[in-house]
Amino acid sequence: MEFTRELAESGKTVVFSAHNLFHVESICDRVAVMNDGRIVARGSVETIREEHGQTEYHVYTSVPVEGAIKENGTYRRVVESMDAVEETRELAAESGGGVEDIQTHTPSLEDIFLELAAESPDVEGRP
Repeated sequence: MEFTRELAESGKTVVFSAHNLFHVESICDRVAVMNDGRIVARGSVETIREEHGQTEYHVYTSVPVEGAIKENGTYRRVVESMDAVEETRELAAESGGGVEDIQTHTPSLEDIFLELAAESPDVEGRP
């Protein structure tokens, strides 16, 4: 992997094909994601993430709030925006509790590929 980085840093174009998307994500600055021989996404990993991924915030509260599930003595509510994180904090405060933890979950390239593959029509269904 170091050799590949050195080539890229010296201005060389490196075409890298792999099934292990973790390595692709850590090495490549531009990516084309293919499914059944068709490009289903392309661009930088960040661009693909912005276009096809959804960051989630797992907000853990000390009291039950709407949409939360009990988990290891706390309550976990999954939301998709910082406004919803603030709403969760307010709901917990109204019930006499508070936020214990917030964890950000950003989808990996692998997660995005699996989602895109699930959305693609079957080969038989294509014209």
